[in-house]
Amino acid sequence: NYLHEEAHPVTKKTIDSISSTIIDLGCGHGRDTLHFTTLGHHVLAVDYSYAMLHHAKTIAPHAHYLNMDMRMLKNLLIDQSVDGIWSHSSLSHLPKEDLESLLRGLYVSIKVGGVLYFSLKVGTHDQIGQAGEVVEPDTRYTPIDNEEDICK
Repeated sequence: NYLHEEAHPVTKKTIDSISSTIIDLGCGHGRDTLHFTTLGHHVLAVDYSYAMLHHAKTIAPHAHYLNMDMRMLKNLLIDQSVDGIWSHSSLSHLPKEDLESLLRGLYVSIKVGGVLYFSLKVGTHDQIGQAGEVVEPDTRYTPIDNEEDICK
């Protein structure tokens, strides 16, 4: 399973260790949703694409699903109501100016001792390809110049 490979060492220690309620934010086709439901977690999978959610439901039928813009989710959550939020590569699709508000809203919904996991590509568009990526520059992705920009 890719979540247990060396590329994601934080996962086994954090998300896998809490057996409760996890939000899979930007769940896409459901790969991570399936992983978490298989471990016995209660998963709320959120994605803007109805087609992606439809596929996710076929491979991970025990999760609950919301078809919505992730920026609106913070308006639905109650403070300290979830054990973990997992957002693997989905926040990069948002405008940079929306990230701080979204992350603050999500943070308050996590119980004390819970986990907020998100991954972003750090760098500028002129650095694309220098690390061996096989992607083309794409205006959908948020340019983050350094980690301090997002970790304030």
